[in-house]
Amino acid sequence: MKKLHTQAFGKFPLNNHHSFSNRRPVAHVAGMVSILGAFVLYFGELPVRAAPGSSGPAIRIASAGSFFNSLVPATERGIRYALAAYKWHAGAWECLLGAVALLIVVVFLMAKVLRRRVRNQKQLLQEWARREVALKKRYEELFENANDIVFTTDLEGKLTSINRAAEELTGYSREEAYGADLITYVAKEFQETASRMLKQKLEDGRPTTYYVEIVTRDGRRVPLEINSRLIYEDGKPVAVQGIGRNISERIAMEQKLRLREKRLASFFSSAPAGLAILDNRLRILQINETLAQLAGSRSEQITGKTVRDIVPKLAPIIEPAMQQVLRSGSPVVNFAHEGEMPGAPGEVRHLISSYFPVPALEGEGSDIAVITVDATDRKRAEEALRESEERLNSILGSLRDVVWSVAPEDHRFLYLNPATETVYGRKVGEFYEDPDLWLKAIHPDDRERVKASVSQLIR
Repeated sequence: MKKLHTQAFGKFPLNNHHSFSNRRPVAHVAGMVSILGAFVLYFGELPVRAAPGSSGPAIRIASAGSFFNSLVPATERGIRYALAAYKWHAGAWECLLGAVALLIVVVFLMAKVLRRRVRNQKQLLQEWARREVALKKRYEELFENANDIVFTTDLEGKLTSINRAAEELTGYSREEAYGADLITYVAKEFQETASRMLKQKLEDGRPTTYYVEIVTRDGRRVPLEINSRLIYEDGKPVAVQGIGRNISERIAMEQKLRLREKRLASFFSSAPAGLAILDNRLRILQINETLAQLAGSRSEQITGKTVRDIVPKLAPIIEPAMQQVLRSGSPVVNFAHEGEMPGAPGEVRHLISSYFPVPALEGEGSDIAVITVDATDRKRAEEALRESEERLNSILGSLRDVVWSVAPEDHRFLYLNPATETVYGRKVGEFYEDPDLWLKAIHPDDRERVKASVSQLIR
């Protein structure tokens, strides 16, 4: 008996003081511990993980067999230990019945736990399905309401879907487009490009962006910018998705911009005045041939050089004016300066320049626009005219006869030579103040005749 007791309970003492009432709780405890062990083992076999190959959440719950596979051996051991300890006493069967009753309760509780878990998992699956439906609906709305053309093709280039924008732009319905080769809607000179882009996607798997023109049902040609990519399932390409943007307005704007730039470049290069644009370090960004020739070079040879590099003798004169424009942001207009230019060494050139700020193409701040007019010839003409007037006045001043000129519209005197004062005995200024003063100096009998002759002459 002691040996059997030791096998079942180790060093638990067995003597006459342990009555049946003392032993029964121990048997109960042994059975309950055994069932509790099975209970723990059961929960250890409830993994929650995604089912292989599933695109959504899934839970694999251990079967009831897993529970009993763990529960039965442990319970059996507990019952065996209880019977070994109390087989000499009929009360051991009461312990066995208590253990079985407890087992039934545990099974019932576990069934409720399983049902709760299944219900929770069902709710998760329903929520996942609802979200899938919502995402699909949202995608369909985006697909249909997109302003750009959206389409899909198979790997051979045959259309499998188009959106409403594609129908409206091309004039073809979905039924007409489905199954048709995408190339058939592309203008002939762009078909090779479309085929090459499809082949390139299949070879390297990368998205492609390219330009084509399509032909609509009514024969119009519409330029499109196509962005397309492969659609994959299980890691393998199964279709092509593309987005086509109508770039007619953008092309028209680009053409207008190019025309404006061409006109500006033509004006810039052909202007008789010297034109240039400098950065804030006074380096030449752009210069026309007129100013470049004045500097004794060509435009491409001096672009990127500084003012001091190009006109070292004039730099101390014009650089302060340019720096003033950069500091104040206000233009300097009709700045007259003169000096030798590399294009005409040894000759003083008379220049009139205007400097004003323009927005910089790169970064913040301003660049400087320059307009320079070579006024040397005009200056020489003015000096020659002044010298000529001086000579003429000298000649007219030496004459004894009256020389005059009048404005034809109102007969005002424009010029009277000094002989006027000698002949008429009046100051020249008096004739300017009173245009009819000369007529009063004529004898009354001759006034009308002289007046008519002068009027005929002026007319």
